[in-house]
Amino acid sequence: MDAFLRKFAFEREIQFLADNDLRVLLALCELGRSSAVELQYVLDLNKSRVRDCLGALKKYHLLVREDDVPAGGADIAVPNSIRVMQTVIESHVRDFSRIRAKCRDVRSGINKQKKIEVGSVINRIVALWKTGEYTDALEVAKWANRLNPGQPEISCVMGRAFLKVSTDKDYARQADAAFRNAYENGNERPELFSLWIEAKQLLEDWHGIIEIARIADKKRPSAENIFFRAFAYQELGEEAFARTDIHGAGEYFKQGAIEIKEAFDRKQAKGRVNELLDLKAALASAYVDVLRILHGNPNDYLYIWQGCELVFNLKVRNAGIIRLGLGKLLEWWEAVEMRSTVDRKTVNTLGVQISGIRRMLNVLAKQGRNEEGIFVELLSTADILEDKREVYIEELEAQE
Repeated sequence: MDAFLRKFAFEREIQFLADNDLRVLLALCELGRSSAVELQYVLDLNKSRVRDCLGALKKYHLLVREDDVPAGGADIAVPNSIRVMQTVIESHVRDFSRIRAKCRDVRSGINKQKKIEVGSVINRIVALWKTGEYTDALEVAKWANRLNPGQPEISCVMGRAFLKVSTDKDYARQADAAFRNAYENGNERPELFSLWIEAKQLLEDWHGIIEIARIADKKRPSAENIFFRAFAYQELGEEAFARTDIHGAGEYFKQGAIEIKEAFDRKQAKGRVNELLDLKAALASAYVDVLRILHGNPNDYLYIWQGCELVFNLKVRNAGIIRLGLGKLLEWWEAVEMRSTVDRKTVNTLGVQISGIRRMLNVLAKQGRNEEGIFVELLSTADILEDKREVYIEELEAQE
């Protein structure tokens, strides 16, 4: 008799509920404990409708609690006394079998990769982004990820959702982890790599950017990958310089410039041509500056010249750098001439440098730059050093 009375009272209580209110109540009975986001998915309702329904159920004291937190984060449940009335609720819901099946599918451990419709969830997240509801979109993504941990498309969109909410390092770290999870589970789309690099930039993880850009290049080479990789080398060089690792800084600057030159050789600079040229010039200049710091002894000035020659061969044809190199080469040879002994290895080394200058002259001549002052300086230096080399050989032969 008591059960009959309870059922009768409950029937009267729910008669004032709208159809969607009843659907939400049924879903909560089936799920046990849920969230606003999960209810949106199960019932195919938008956020505002679910919130209205929860408000109505709360008004009639049919909810245990509904925490006022961002979408998808709150636990929502109905009292056990209501759950036992599930069959009564079903009698008032025309599509109760569909709702019950979808609830059970969501909570089932069977066919895990199909527990949710990935495309539907992503569309919902994108729709929230379009209306500026970034926090709600993140909650939807986190909810979907809890249901399908390791689903690569969900992991990727969750990482992007973290970045849209905030650029703080805590969010960037979570985005980074989501993108790595997406990649490790098979997502290799170009947008994944660009977003992952964005997260790494926020974290100032320059080695990470180099790693990701290399992976991306194996899948789909692009100027974007080259630019970020070279940029990361520049940042690593500046950090090394700041901690007085001068040699390490030079290696980073040099490697960045080499990366860009090779990209042009492979014809992979399209889309970032001017930016890459500017970055290569900056890296080359920084590399030469480092060499000047490392080699302050005239006997070591040869290394500065060789660095300037390398820069020229990387197609940074800067007159100031060439002029610097020529001056250091001449000073190096003056230091050699002051040594108490002469040797054939040194004269051979000079011969190699003179040949290098001649090659530079040929390159500039092909570019139509043989009227420029730097061309004349190269030619003059080559002639001066050739004369000095002949004198040195005479001295060497006299000693032999």
